[in-house]
Amino acid sequence: MWIYLYPGLMLSKNPISMLFFGKGRESKSTGKVIPRDWYEVEIIVDTETTNNPVYPQGDFTAYTDDGSNFPCRTQGDYYKNFRSKKDLKILGRWIKGKLEQSGALQKFEPVTSQTLQNYGRDYIRLYKLSDSDYYLEF
Repeated sequence: MWIYLYPGLMLSKNPISMLFFGKGRESKSTGKVIPRDWYEVEIIVDTETTNNPVYPQGDFTAYTDDGSNFPCRTQGDYYKNFRSKKDLKILGRWIKGKLEQSGALQKFEPVTSQTLQNYGRDYIRLYKLSDSDYYLEF
């Protein structure tokens, strides 16, 4: 069983949240804004995908096509926020790292539909191995 996560088909609607280009983290006590790390990423997933019974809800382990594994989590309304658990840089290093290694992305440039076209894939394929284990291809 598998489904696709489409990080690049509708970039104008912000499905990959490139947090590096956002406002940053604002400290509630000081009001100071701390810039985001280049590799911080979360994927905003559409409702049709989150309603698929294969889609993870909550915590799980992601095993990747390059032999890595890391803890992930879906959270928010309808579990739409697909992210690495505890550290948003883990998923970001995996996605952006693959784009950088292929030559499709230079550090500190935004990921665009052209970036994904140059990479040769504009989706992440997600396979359910068990309720707590998923395999990711990108």
